[in-house]
This record gives sequence, C-alpha cells and structure tokens, in this order.
Amino acid sequence: MAEYVLWAIPSLTLILCSILFFHFYKKYGVELYSGREIVQVKEIPFKDKPYVVDYLLNLKATTNGMVATLMDLFLRKHIKIERVESESVLGMIFKGYDYKLSRLESNGPLAPSEQALLDLIFIRKVRTGWFSTSKIPSNDVTISGIILRQEQEETPLIVEWARTAEAEVRTNHVVNDFYNFTGARKFKMSLIALEAALIALLLAGIFAKIPELAIGAVYSIPIVFLFLLITALAPRILSKMTYLGAEHYIKWLGYKKFLTDFHYLEKKIPEDITLWEEHLVYATVCGNAETVLREFSYAFEARKEPKNHAVVFHQ
Repeated sequence: MAEYVLWAIPSLTLILCSILFFHFYKKYGVELYSGREIVQVKEIPFKDKPYVVDYLLNLKATTNGMVATLMDLFLRKHIKIERVESESVLGMIFKGYDYKLSRLESNGPLAPSEQALLDLIFIRKVRTGWFSTSKIPSNDVTISGIILRQEQEETPLIVEWARTAEAEVRTNHVVNDFYNFTGARKFKMSLIALEAALIALLLAGIFAKIPELAIGAVYSIPIVFLFLLITALAPRILSKMTYLGAEHYIKWLGYKKFLTDFHYLEKKIPEDITLWEEHLVYATVCGNAETVLREFSYAFEARKEPKNHAVVFHQ
C-alpha cells in the first residue's frame, strides 16, 4: 500500500498535467490560419514594423529583422549613411573605404525596439582608467567600429536587441494585438495551483509522519516544474494569433512567396525608387534581399533599352 501511494502521486500528477496541456492546446493553441492556402501577395500588404514581420514569420527576432529595422530607420531619416575613406595601419599608401552612420534629429516617433537598436549602435567606448572603459552615447559610428566593438563584447548585438524586440511583440506592445495568450496564462495558473497543492501535500505528509505521502509529493513537484519550463521556453505552444495576427501572418507569407519568384515585365517596373527601397526592407526580413537587388539592377538597365522593345526578365 505504501509503495502504491509513493508512485501513485507522481503518476497522477503527470496524467493531470498532460490532460491540462492538451485541453488548453485544443481550446486555445490551434492557429486560426491552419489549412489556409498561401496565395501570392504582390504588394507590401501592411505597414508593419520590420521586426514585427520578422517575429510573425520566424517566432523570434533575427539578424535579418535587425538589419531591416536599421534600413527602415534610414529611409525614415533617423540615421544617415555615407561612405568615408579609411586608412590602413600602413599609412597613406593603402586606403580603403568604410561607412559612417550618423544619428539625425527627427521628430518622428520611435517604437521601443527602434529606440533600443539606435541606443545599442550609437555608443562608443572610452577609457576611464588604466584597465577600465565605459560606454557613452555617440552621434557617429562606423561599421568597422561596430564590428570591432562586437569582437570585444561578450553578448552579441543581436542578442541584446532581440530581447527588447521579442518582448515588445509577445506582450502585444505594438500597434496591433497579434497574439492571444489566454491558453498559456490559464495553463500556467493551473500548474501553479497544482504546485501549491503538492507543497501542501508534502507538508501534510511531514506533519502526519507519512513518509510515502511526502516522498510522492517530492517526486511530483519536478514534473510540474518541467511543464512550466516547457511553456517558458516555448511560449507560443499554448497561445495563438488573433484574427488580425493570423491575417497579417498569411498575407506576409504570401508576400514572401511572391518575392521568391520576383520577376517583372518592364511595363510593371515601379517608376518610384522609394517603392523599391520599401520592397528591399521587407525582402531583407524575408531573406530575399538579393533577389530584389538583382531585379532592381535588371529593371533600371532595361530602361536604357529602346521603348519599342518589350523586355521580359527571367532567371
């Protein structure tokens, strides 16, 4: 009987946690876009921030999202990028080129993740002692300087920035509420209640001098912690997109599908270079920047051809 009690409690805990998990997954975790066909979207579907699109498509903030956010800040005139000469350590004989980023005064609003990215990039190290340095804000940085600083940092720039970007989207601190975390929240509350019940059972076993009861509770507590850990490491398991989030996700997938086969007839080439720049920002998020740049060069080369020639671009 004692051995039965010892193993019954952990077994029941595992069964109960599994039932709760599948219950909340079925009720709250099944995505609204499941089974929907992905259709090509030939225009930029929404004015979502690049890092928001990045998270929608990849469920995390990536280097592509960070670069695209920086490009977007350039287009919105929050930063300026210019090529400058850089001398090598061998002096004036060998010269190269570097790129300088300058922070501009702008009245345009910045999202928390955009502000965080600028704050992380526009800093420089100064020596404060024989063996110590500190970081101070800077209005100008170079690409080589950023690379050098990154080589000396323990935490990569993308890791630091991703924490802010992911938290902003996950907590719905964006323009639109893209996620519904009801299932994850209710499951977590259920596990906390179960954990409290097991602790009470442990104390009851100790005070009542029933070691099997106490040991069974001790064996059960890590099981609950395991499920809590799973929900912490994979928060999207029991959450799902809102109807608006699902619509944006489907449209951005369609746009990414379009970029994968990005070919224009000359008559469809956009006249406005700004449109190409916007395409390039979101193409960077989708991992298709090279395709858009290639078509961009093809398009403007084609404009040099006689107007009575129909030009078709194909791979």
